[in-house]
Amino acid sequence: MEEDYFPNLRFPRIKPLFAGLIFVSLAFILTTFLYASDPKFGWAVDVAPEAVYHSQKVMQMDYAEMEEKFRIYVYPHDDDIDINITKNTTISGKYASEDYFFRNIKESAFITRDPLQAHLFFIPISSHKLHQKAKLMAASLHRVEAEYGGWGEASWAAMLCVVVFLIFLPLGMAPGPVQPPSLPVLAIIPVFLAVVFLLMTIGTKTLISSYNKMASIVGKYVERLIAMYPHWNRTLGADHFFLTCHEIDVEATKKVSFLVKNAIRVVCSPSYVTRFIPHKDVSLPLVMQPFPMPTIRNDIAERNILGYWAGNSNSETRRKLVNLWGRDDELDIQRSKGVRMNKFYRSKFCICPVGSIATTNRITMAIHYGCVPVIMADYYDLPFNDILDWRKFSVILKESDVYNLKDILKAKAGADYRNLYNNLLKVQKHFQWNTPPVKYDTFGMLMYNLWLRRNVVKY
Repeated sequence: MEEDYFPNLRFPRIKPLFAGLIFVSLAFILTTFLYASDPKFGWAVDVAPEAVYHSQKVMQMDYAEMEEKFRIYVYPHDDDIDINITKNTTISGKYASEDYFFRNIKESAFITRDPLQAHLFFIPISSHKLHQKAKLMAASLHRVEAEYGGWGEASWAAMLCVVVFLIFLPLGMAPGPVQPPSLPVLAIIPVFLAVVFLLMTIGTKTLISSYNKMASIVGKYVERLIAMYPHWNRTLGADHFFLTCHEIDVEATKKVSFLVKNAIRVVCSPSYVTRFIPHKDVSLPLVMQPFPMPTIRNDIAERNILGYWAGNSNSETRRKLVNLWGRDDELDIQRSKGVRMNKFYRSKFCICPVGSIATTNRITMAIHYGCVPVIMADYYDLPFNDILDWRKFSVILKESDVYNLKDILKAKAGADYRNLYNNLLKVQKHFQWNTPPVKYDTFGMLMYNLWLRRNVVKY
């Protein structure tokens, strides 16, 4: 007689089933442990835990579909209007994102040569090429102004300065305890002011003229595409996109109203000043690779500076930041032209106040170096905001919170900071370009953002 596995059970036929359930349960537990602990297994290491995403499950499923089905048509190079991104170009700094994106998309499976299969159409306008053209235009305009246009304005400026000089000279020569400067020294003042006025006038006119000229070039280029290809007219450009990651490109393209209004802009300066439309456009992090120094993990104990910022005071918020906290013992706030990289390693929080031109360079640097970003901007669309929950790895403040900045950061310097820091490490991969691209890096996240905007209205 066969021996019972479980003698107390009255129904012997259930015994093998019960043993099988135990075996399956143990196998499931073991598999789950392997998936969670070893990079060789599954998606658990590709996507960070739910905390940093609005919905990890939805993103995972949708991302896989995007990798399989998403197709993009890239318009060919136009030799007559040379503002396209070229394959052999290698650029860095503010143009690095442009360079990485074009190299990655050209080598990816997203490209199709059949426009009928394309979900979106890419207009390859190069910020780098536009900047080069701007320099040539500026040099040409400087020569013209120097020979013809600038001296008339300078003479009027000199006359105005001389009049002011003659009016105030008697006041300056009045007797008093302090002797006034000699007349030769005073005579230099109107000449100096006239030169400054001339340079400012020429510089301003050159900049405006350059932007207008570049806008004209971009407009003509897009009009040529519309005339040569039927794709724009199917949706009035709603399924087209282009990349703008330099303030010159942003300023030039925003003057082409039909392009900015209809097409999807992938922009590194996502502010209302640049006519950014949140539900249509895509905010891209300004990643200036290569980074000067590598990232460091698990260094909370070495971060003994409460908050750090250094930069130009080119906005009201930044000026208030310096005036209020420039001499604080716990906050390291400096007005300077550069930043000290070692301060990123030693600071718990890195202040990212809005500037005259909203860029995400300071935010991506903070993320790379493991310094929790403190974003101080009233109108700002954060990169990958449709996917990432920025509240889980950054501190988002209003510009008016600058007055209470220290109290806010000290309140978050305990357990909240550890959670923010740990989550920050999980999203670092999303703010890194790679060649070839790596799953969920900046290129992958950008493509996923575009995938979410693929369902456009067909006219």
